[in-house]
Amino acid sequence: MSQPLQTPKIVIKPWGREIWFADQKMYAGKILEVTKGKRLSLQYHERKTETLYLVSGKVRLTYRELQPGEKHESAPINEKNEFIWEPGLIVHIPVRTIHRFE
Repeated sequence: MSQPLQTPKIVIKPWGREIWFADQKMYAGKILEVTKGKRLSLQYHERKTETLYLVSGKVRLTYRELQPGEKHESAPINEKNEFIWEPGLIVHIPVRTIHRFE
């Protein structure tokens, strides 16, 4: 085992900050702190699945799973593909899902 105790890496973002506690080739672990009224950029991952747990606040999650062969650059998302995420709930974002938190 390498060093058992480490200090997390803090990355300041326009929407808040990320607190990284793991950053390896096949695994990443981080805490997102989003400032009220801010939003993350629209995201898309070709190979990464995300599972997230909301600790506090409320978050609007807008998303859309892409169909086979569909390109993420031209895929629209709208209010039909959104919900309010509340504390204590887990959200699973599959591969090839366009998504945004705000």
